[in-house]
Amino acid sequence: MVVMMMPYEDWMNEKLKYYVLVLVLSILEKNKNDEITKRVMRKINVEILQSIICFTFKNYKTMYKEKNEELVREGFIHYDIDLDEIKDQKNIEFEKKKLECIIENGFYAYFLVAEYSEIQDLNFMER
Repeated sequence: MVVMMMPYEDWMNEKLKYYVLVLVLSILEKNKNDEITKRVMRKINVEILQSIICFTFKNYKTMYKEKNEELVREGFIHYDIDLDEIKDQKNIEFEKKKLECIIENGFYAYFLVAEYSEIQDLNFMER
């Protein structure tokens, strides 16, 4: 059996980040055990979360620099675009570019950094 691999593209990475961030946040949200929360947060590299925040902000500013609004509504909720449903190649390229800037990734990474900071504060207070 021969498996054809699609070429890796940046938008795929961003979409994967989105799903992983949602998964981790969902686990932490549902969890009532502080020890499990501490374990999960110890495994997450805060520098990576900070880089996600910076990357998202930079892409957002590049993509929506002509807009004067603080947050552009069209920048949200495009992570679930199905590229297979788009017929026009020009539109596909535009949608791929939009998928490289999933604003929600920045917010979710920020929430995890805040959670990490909270746990660090708890650890300090326990000493």
